[in-house]
Amino acid sequence: MSFTEETADIAARMIAALLASDEGALAVLHTLPAVFPWVRHLTTEETREFVRELVDATRDAVDLDVHQSLPRGPAA
Repeated sequence: MSFTEETADIAARMIAALLASDEGALAVLHTLPAVFPWVRHLTTEETREFVRELVDATRDAVDLDVHQSLPRGPAA
């Protein structure tokens, strides 16, 4: 597993672990606008759905090894 994959895996697991408790879920919801400012425009249900999809997408990125196909800087 590459460093990028390991980092994505850790991030997904950390968010999922936080979501397992009410306090952790609240912490995730309070920090989202700092990372994704546009979430302020979502309803509560849309925000929850976004968090679920974020965790799923991060896990999928690790499972599918999508980082190998990403460009590494400007094209020459």
